[in-house]
Amino acid sequence: MAVGLLAGTSDHHDTTFGGIETRSYPDLDGHVSVYVPIVDWRVRLLDHRAPVHVELELRGIDRARAGEGISSSSAASQSLTALRSDSEQVVESAVRRAVTAAVLGGLVGAVVAGALITSTRLRRKWLLLAPAFGAFVILGTIAPSIRALDSLSDQDVQVTVAGDTAQELPVVLRFASQLLDVGDEYERHYKTALTSIANVATLAEPRAGRPAPDDHAYVISDLHDNVFVLDALDEFTGDSTVFAVGDFVQVGARVEQRTTTSVARLGGRVIAVSGNHDTPEYMSALADAGADVLDADTPTTEADDLLVAGYPDPLERDADSEGEHRLRVYGDEYEQQGDDVLAWWDDLPERPDVVLIHQHGFAHRLLDHLEELGDDEPLLVLTGHDHDPHVHAEGPHVVVDAGTLGAGGLAAVGEQSASFAQLDLVDGEVVAVHLNTVEPLTGRATSERIDLDPVAPRPSR
Repeated sequence: MAVGLLAGTSDHHDTTFGGIETRSYPDLDGHVSVYVPIVDWRVRLLDHRAPVHVELELRGIDRARAGEGISSSSAASQSLTALRSDSEQVVESAVRRAVTAAVLGGLVGAVVAGALITSTRLRRKWLLLAPAFGAFVILGTIAPSIRALDSLSDQDVQVTVAGDTAQELPVVLRFASQLLDVGDEYERHYKTALTSIANVATLAEPRAGRPAPDDHAYVISDLHDNVFVLDALDEFTGDSTVFAVGDFVQVGARVEQRTTTSVARLGGRVIAVSGNHDTPEYMSALADAGADVLDADTPTTEADDLLVAGYPDPLERDADSEGEHRLRVYGDEYEQQGDDVLAWWDDLPERPDVVLIHQHGFAHRLLDHLEELGDDEPLLVLTGHDHDPHVHAEGPHVVVDAGTLGAGGLAAVGEQSASFAQLDLVDGEVVAVHLNTVEPLTGRATSERIDLDPVAPRPSR
């Protein structure tokens, strides 16, 4: 019976809004669950007494029909009715298929058992007795299971998310609200767009009189748990250094730590600081995966002959917060956090060439502080947070805002473009910045080159 369930229960169903794969397999803890492979989420819906697990796997959505289904309140009501009917039919079909597979598997097993007993004991009666006994066992197992599945009702629905923390559920809900804007083409489009950017960058000549770069580095920020872009970006960055300026996660759930390995392997080396969405657990996992995480204990590191300092975000969730996480502050509290950034800068044992600060407001405040101090040694400040890629220069100092690598995350897919910055280096000096922007759902890409002029020499170390 178990072999029958495992071998004969996979099926595909076309519903009003898309395709669903169903699978059934033996499980003493019987239930019905829904699996969304694109974000590796499994949601448990119905518990029952039958020893079988029925799993529904979302395989695609008809975006046009789904869009029509939410175009008005009446259409939405009709769509909910159709969705409920489709779901019931899919589950009923899966259960029927599971019962049939189990019965056939049990009968085949009984016949085989009877044949084996007959051949070893030379008693032909077992050819009839074994299948009869098998049928009795099957009936005793299947009948209660059918009654248990047939008695399911709305009261049996208890939605739980795989994992041990309730804060993971909002990720699923936010993803579901934007699911219509995500298709199987997302990652392919993004990779194609990056290839186009690479080709354009290769053909682009530096402005007359400007030296050709001998090395590159990359700046990323605000991934927000969007896993789709990482493999393509890894190929694009090659062996270059990648500066990662915070907001790797969206809500700080444990499941979001799955991106740490992919982030840490970007380029040849990743230097990272936290953002206001991030958590100590994620940053620790990122460090364990191989990234250089700059924090209060390790504020600086060397990279590409540059001294790099990183300021961990003051809104990174506190380890003792018991899950509470403030993402924004205002007024005097925000001003105090800005003052803390300047105090951190003044207390650094050695002046860096590059600073990583997630919140762009603090980055600009640091430049104002340097102007007040009369500090004219060039400083490159790498930032993000506002999801707006741009370059801002004040005298010899430059702010590079990488925008949002993850297009705002799964909750904003289709609403924002994915962006990152490429730094052109000559003898360790940044001579130009490329702001690369990709619309992942269409594959359209742009690359804007900003020459840093004049290129002020950096004192030798």
